[in-house]
Formats: sequence, C-alpha cells, structure tokens
Amino acid sequence: MTFSIGWTRISEDGAKQRVDFDLIRDKATWKYRPARAEPRIAFEPTADDWEALFEVLDRHLQRGKVSHIDYKIVKSLHQKSLE
Repeated sequence: MTFSIGWTRISEDGAKQRVDFDLIRDKATWKYRPARAEPRIAFEPTADDWEALFEVLDRHLQRGKVSHIDYKIVKSLHQKSLE
C-alpha cells in the first residue's frame, strides 16, 4: 500500500516545521522541511513523532482516508523501530 501524510510541528527554537511521512509498500520515509522555501530533509523519528503520526492516522482512519491494512503496516514498523 502507498500513502503520504503530513503535519506541522513546532521545533525547539519555536519555528514551524512541516513533517511528512511516506509509506511505499512496507518502507517508511520520514522527512521534514525546516522552513517554507527549504528542501525536505530525511530524519529518524522520535517517540513524539510516532505519537503525532498515530494521532493523524487515527483521524484519517475514521474518515476513510487511510486503510486498516496501512495502519497495521505502520504499527508493525513502529514495533520494529523499538527493537
């Protein structure tokens, strides 16, 4: 399955950053954009990033924008990252 989802977070210095999560089959890509005109930068997610992702996924799942299969794949990726 494939989908892309994003949200805005506030960095430690108070600046807004756009975070993007892309899932292509069973491979996840995390990127953020430090400023509006800047290119996206790949990064390793923190526990807060995973929490924010699942909050957004829960909302999208309720609206039918994300499938249950995709949700399970993301859950399994999260479990693998904890190991």
